[in-house]
Amino acid sequence: METAGARRGKTGMGPGARGLVGLTRASRDGDLEEVAVSMGYGDNTISSPAGLTEGGGQRRFKDATPRLYHPLGGTSHRDAAVPVCLAVAQHQPAAMAAAREVASSLRYLQSKSAALHTRAQSLNLASGSLATGPYPIQAALDEMNSTASNLQSRLSSESAPWEGEARAVADAWKEFVRTHQRALHLLTTKAGLFTTGQPIAAVLRRQKDILDILGPSLASLLGPRQADTRAQQAALSTTLRSCIAAHARQAN
Repeated sequence: METAGARRGKTGMGPGARGLVGLTRASRDGDLEEVAVSMGYGDNTISSPAGLTEGGGQRRFKDATPRLYHPLGGTSHRDAAVPVCLAVAQHQPAAMAAAREVASSLRYLQSKSAALHTRAQSLNLASGSLATGPYPIQAALDEMNSTASNLQSRLSSESAPWEGEARAVADAWKEFVRTHQRALHLLTTKAGLFTTGQPIAAVLRRQKDILDILGPSLASLLGPRQADTRAQQAALSTTLRSCIAAHARQAN
């Protein structure tokens, strides 16, 4: 994409004018990754280290009606160009907040999976023979299912890829998958302790259905990191399938 500096001669602004800087960096998906950092027109400057935002950026305005460099080419009056900047700038904080909420939910799921692993370690013939009722393993899995289902509903309202926060979300998902596979492997080895595995198999089937949707939905928002996320989800689905089969055999 042509930089603002390369287009200065076309803006018609006076000496010392810097034009619009920042609407020149594109993401891998072709979307603008940054918004205006500096807009100058001689001595009349609007500046913000984080782009033009409603509350986060530092702004200073001087009386003038300058012409601005417009991302679509040529010049434009402030009333036309500033809303473009504001629209992009305001979207970024919202996307960042959403991504951080998702990463936090994934870390919560990981903590619940770690607790599940601890409970599974304590299983023995006496505790495993409880075939009915909300015993700890089933209750823990049900709670995870509820959290994951709510998270999937949250993701359904997102559409634009998360650029700045993609790594944090991808890492949180990766750690959840690693932790939960460890818990599921242990549950698989403990399946023989249950008089009947039907309650556990049923809740695991629900979990697989939820995570088989959640994983791809999450991956679609992670840009270049989506391939790893999809691979991790596929591995987790395989582990869940094995755990379900082990407990389903106890139901027969």
